[in-house]
Amino acid sequence: MSHETRELYRTAGRLQLGLFASLAEYERELINERVRAGIMAAKARGVRFGQKPVNQDTVEAKLEVARQLLSKGKTAERAAETVGWSRATLYRYLKKYGAEVPELDDRHVVLGRGRSQYAHSKPLPPRD
Repeated sequence: MSHETRELYRTAGRLQLGLFASLAEYERELINERVRAGIMAAKARGVRFGQKPVNQDTVEAKLEVARQLLSKGKTAERAAETVGWSRATLYRYLKKYGAEVPELDDRHVVLGRGRSQYAHSKPLPPRD
């Protein structure tokens, strides 16, 4: 053991470490208090925190474009990418505002990722 390490095990060394730890904790609490005071002052001035609210007209316009693409047989991922959303965001807005996607022709079906192409097919007749 080095000389400095041995000093930490003695009474005076432990006292010194305890004092430094207490001072560090005190400083951290002061910083937290200042941050909370700053947030309260900003809120009193009318500053709004958090994500900005979405513009309803923009959402409806993008949703209409996405619905048109889905009705033409495009995948949800492609439709979402076109309007600048993630696929999850597209699904969330479709769920919230209704899908209202026109029925697709039987000839033109595009299945989503991860689904079997035979998932919705009619069963084959039994063999002779």
